[in-house]
Amino acid sequence: MLSRSEAVFAALNAGVVIHAADSTILDANERARNLLGIQDLEGRLATDPKWVFMDSDRSPMSHDRFPVVQVMTSGKPVHGLIMIIRPPAGSDVWLEVNALPVANDAGQLEEIAVTFIDVTARVEAERALAASEEVQRMVLDNAGQGMLRLDRDLRVDYANQQVAILLDTPAELLVGRTLSELGYPVSRRIDWEHHARRVLTTGASRSFEYDIHAVRRRRWHEAGLQPQFDSSGAVTHVILTDRDVTERKEAEASAQARQAQVRQAERAAHVGTWTMDLATRRFVWSEEMLLMHGLGSAGPPPDYADLPSLFTAESWERLDAALSDSQQSGSAFELELEVVRPDGSHAWMLARGDVLLDAAGVAIGLQGICADISESKRAAAELHQLATHDPLTGLTNRPAMFDELNRALLEDSESGHTTAVLMVDLDNFKNVNDSLGHGLGDALLAAAAARIVTVVSVGGLVARTGGDEFVVLMRGLTEPVDAVNEAQRLVVAFRRSFSLGGAEVFATASVGLAIAGDASNAEEVFRDADTALYAAKRQGRDRVAAFNDELRAAVTSRISIETELRRSLERGQLAVWYQPEVDLATGCVSAVEALLRWHHPDGTVWTADRFIDVAEETGLILSIGEWVLQQACLQVVSWAATRPDRRPVVRVNFSALQLAEAGLLEAIDATLAETGADPALLCVEITETTLLRETTTARTNLHGIHDRGIGIAIDDFGTGYASLTYLNAFPVDVIKIDRSFVTGDSDPDNRMVAGIVALARTLDIAVTAEGVEDPDQATRLRDMGCPSAQGWLYAKALPVEEVTPLLEHCFPHL
Repeated sequence: MLSRSEAVFAALNAGVVIHAADSTILDANERARNLLGIQDLEGRLATDPKWVFMDSDRSPMSHDRFPVVQVMTSGKPVHGLIMIIRPPAGSDVWLEVNALPVANDAGQLEEIAVTFIDVTARVEAERALAASEEVQRMVLDNAGQGMLRLDRDLRVDYANQQVAILLDTPAELLVGRTLSELGYPVSRRIDWEHHARRVLTTGASRSFEYDIHAVRRRRWHEAGLQPQFDSSGAVTHVILTDRDVTERKEAEASAQARQAQVRQAERAAHVGTWTMDLATRRFVWSEEMLLMHGLGSAGPPPDYADLPSLFTAESWERLDAALSDSQQSGSAFELELEVVRPDGSHAWMLARGDVLLDAAGVAIGLQGICADISESKRAAAELHQLATHDPLTGLTNRPAMFDELNRALLEDSESGHTTAVLMVDLDNFKNVNDSLGHGLGDALLAAAAARIVTVVSVGGLVARTGGDEFVVLMRGLTEPVDAVNEAQRLVVAFRRSFSLGGAEVFATASVGLAIAGDASNAEEVFRDADTALYAAKRQGRDRVAAFNDELRAAVTSRISIETELRRSLERGQLAVWYQPEVDLATGCVSAVEALLRWHHPDGTVWTADRFIDVAEETGLILSIGEWVLQQACLQVVSWAATRPDRRPVVRVNFSALQLAEAGLLEAIDATLAETGADPALLCVEITETTLLRETTTARTNLHGIHDRGIGIAIDDFGTGYASLTYLNAFPVDVIKIDRSFVTGDSDPDNRMVAGIVALARTLDIAVTAEGVEDPDQATRLRDMGCPSAQGWLYAKALPVEEVTPLLEHCFPHL
């Protein structure tokens, strides 16, 4: 029989070890022997190497950390020390250790009682819980939605990372605050705290959808308020979830937009259902299925053997294969099928099918639906027509033509044939529009399209690529001369008049022709044809021009000029030279014309006629013209300061493109203010042909220039066939007679010059004759009463440092 103390000692769930004052083990219960993994404990020291002690971080426990050693050293008990023991055999054990000193009557340490409680399960549970909570936190933070938990005071006691990102506030700073304090959610149209309070009192969930008008994009959110209950069923918290559903809403809106195009056609459509028994291969069709196939609503469904007659051969072949594959593999199918009805009419249906399983999961049949999509197919065909054809003429449009041209070039590479592009443009179509109206202009375009179609050989594709421009694509050519002949036939055909609304209208055509080479792509061929068309226009219209090496060289040269000209200003290559204008009565210089020069990278100085066309076509003339005006104004100021008694007028050439600029007057004002130039010493030169192209903006600009005290001169007068009414319509100060009349010595030329001088004198307009090259011309002009002249007889255009000395010089009467 055990004593009471022995029984308790043995029955304890904790291991108990009694140590002597020197740490020798005196006694231990069975639980301790099992935990320490050694049965014969008596006589061993606490530091016996048979077992290994570790701290809770699994690092080896230092000697002074041993519970028994701590008591021996300090004489004080050790409570609740968590450590790990590794027995001689078996796995590590987590222990909670208590070590108590036992003193004798003299107060000296006599024994040390140590208890071991196995807490391995508890530690593992705690770690599992911590890991679970970490996983839960990670899941909540990455759940794709914001989440807040509110306590009964409606204050936040948990917030996940998504909410922190939405509110741009760290999650820990959200805790303890109310929704109104957070300003959350962003929508002010929902009283969130009111609804949260209702959830607390009723236990019923609530959901909302709201939108936020962000800077660039409207965003949609889906929010919910759900109760959280305790074990007694009482609501302890309210969970607020918030998910950004913008992508879904936009996808829905996009889908609705796409469906809207075909909804009208589908409104009257019926959807039929069908099933097929795998054992008997018999069908059950709904009434709509029968009607869809034109079989009447009361008749029996067809047998499998009847199906081939209900579809086109190609559609039945695909349907038969899909039904067989679905039976064998269990896969679903979706097909667009062409139906043949008993009356011979055709329709389109969308058929979907899938395997039908019994309760045990065994396939017993097939089932599906069919929808009549005939209207949507027709709508799609119409949309394709609209996307690939010009609505006015019904011809192929530009994108579709490019697709065909690319295909033709690909086929050429395989067949050895070639492709030609004929670009057809109506001559002076703008005049028809302006004089007869846009309605008749559209009628002319439609008639022109029809005429081209009648002329073009079989197999040629005719397209309208914009405005009055048409393209003929000739594919599979074996002889390029066929394209030339076709182009000539087109030009001849357009020499016949058009009868439009009772009116006879003439509209000739110019044709540019390009033959695709071995390395041609669609863009290159099209560009070559356009270049050839431009050449046909320049050669006088109503003709054919074929792209060749000469045109290719011209295009290459033009591209090179454009590229270099774009950099000329920033590289300081442009300069303004001046040619003097001489008073024929005194021989003194009265004005100078500012003329643009380009110190070209090839080392030569280019006159403006070599590049001005490119500058105008590309719009570079606007920036270049602004720079020329500034240089001229600076020179006006310089000459006025150095020779105040004889200040020459500086004439600056303006292009039609410059005059059409809405901001021209503001630019002139800015230049005058910046340079301080006197407007009275400036004169703007425009050609007579520029007046023929005048617009409302150009008219406003010319009057504005004159109102600022700047003179206006008409250059090349007599060559542009401008009406004399222009001299009254515009504030003209100077007429410059074209050199073609000055250099000629015939009676008509002399009479023309004399007439212009007399007209100008009558209108109180100054006159200058251009192109004076010899003394006889100067004498003849002076005798006619022409007041001034300009030409090589006096000086060519010179740099400013060479022309300045001439301003002090008076030329003798030669």
